[in-house]
Amino acid sequence: MRTLRLLLSLLLAVAAGLLAALSVAGARLDALVHTPEPLQEIAGPVVELDSVQRGLPPAVSGAVRDQIPDLLPAQFEEGIVQLVEGAAAGLLNDDRFTEAWSDTLEQTRTDWLVKLDAARSDRTQTGPALPADAATVELQIGPIADLGQDRIVEGLRQIPFGEMAADAVEENTQQDYRIALDLNVPDPEVITPEQVVWLEDNVRHWPWLAGGAVLTLVLSLLLAPGRQRFTALAAAGISAAATGIAGRHGLESVEAVGTTGVAHAVAEGLIAGVREYALPDTTLIIVGGGVAVALAVLGMLIGSARSGTARAASSR
Repeated sequence: MRTLRLLLSLLLAVAAGLLAALSVAGARLDALVHTPEPLQEIAGPVVELDSVQRGLPPAVSGAVRDQIPDLLPAQFEEGIVQLVEGAAAGLLNDDRFTEAWSDTLEQTRTDWLVKLDAARSDRTQTGPALPADAATVELQIGPIADLGQDRIVEGLRQIPFGEMAADAVEENTQQDYRIALDLNVPDPEVITPEQVVWLEDNVRHWPWLAGGAVLTLVLSLLLAPGRQRFTALAAAGISAAATGIAGRHGLESVEAVGTTGVAHAVAEGLIAGVREYALPDTTLIIVGGGVAVALAVLGMLIGSARSGTARAASSR
């Protein structure tokens, strides 16, 4: 009976450590996915990368230029093309770009959640099989394209006879661009769309994981026979630390794959930002697990010392 209690206590302790680690990770991920601030902090500096600054203007230029030349007389076309390229090249130095980039990030986050809702609905209706890109993040650069169009109109109004062209652009080109660059993040070959949908659906339940960690640890300590409570505490600490180490290794091994150009550059920056955002939590989990193990060892040593003292006193 004593052995069975110890075994059950150790199993509960391992579960407690695992649940504690997952609750910390879940809280962090929930904030990243369901609130705007973390992504703004993570991805804000991405646009400062040289690779992004080189690749973003051509992507915006191509998207805007596809619409404009056909709307205007042929004699304007060459000048319009030059204006588009110049407007796109100057995007990053425009005072309004910071706000446009912020809008891009928020639209990216919210549209990804909409995409996951659609994938969840498709899975319910057609079964578990989902397309490989059903849960990947798409960078929504529409707000930046809108800014590029505004810059083009402003440029047209500054040249002779440009008012007509500017009016044509404003009246005939669309507003609120929907231009998406698929970042292939998360990589479908590493985590399937079904798993991403399930994770997003359940990550907000992290408080239950934290409560479960406390409950299972208390039950483990109550079940442990006598001094074996320190063994159970050590098992919980080792479990938490091992989970933190595994999570840290996973974060460090993630790479941007399956993309090129500006999409690849943004994906690399985004992954690096998420890694920097989450790695401190893995450190917290590892250190917390180590503290639990240290307290358990200290308790064992104190218990052994008291026991030795008691035996010595009784022998006299």
